[in-house]
Amino acid sequence: MSYRNLEVDPEFLLSLKRQDSKAFETLFHECAGLVFSIALSLLGKRPAAEDAVQEIFFKAYRALPDFKGEKLASWLGKIAHNHCVDLIRQTNREVPTTTVPVEDLHLHQSNSVIDELPDFINSLSETEREVVILKKIEGLSYKEISLLTGKKEGTLRNMVLKCLQSLREIVDES
Repeated sequence: MSYRNLEVDPEFLLSLKRQDSKAFETLFHECAGLVFSIALSLLGKRPAAEDAVQEIFFKAYRALPDFKGEKLASWLGKIAHNHCVDLIRQTNREVPTTTVPVEDLHLHQSNSVIDELPDFINSLSETEREVVILKKIEGLSYKEISLLTGKKEGTLRNMVLKCLQSLREIVDES
């Protein structure tokens, strides 16, 4: 089962709203990778992202009674995004551009990752990095990413296209 399958099960959604522990455990197991990817893309460091995941799921658990039935991935992703942005603001710092090892990302694709990909991802701005990871690694739709980031779908498409063109140039130079 994936978090996309959780979206269509009305019984599961009802169990979540009632804060059923087994339903929440299922949500955690299915969505922890997505939440970790968002946290890592924004916070830049694995330990900070791991801590954030726990805090995000705690916030999500408390917010379950108010869940309005929107897409779970979008709802949880928005909580993750906002929590990480709040953490960054609290520490009054910029998002680090240090290298995030590609093996730390929640990859759903094969292991044939281009050697330059980690450096390329880390050369992107905070927003570009988050959008590319959500679209190309987590497989979210532009609509879902728009809900998470508050940016228009067209802007997101252009951003991903620009990033992919830059990556293509790097690959062609190799």
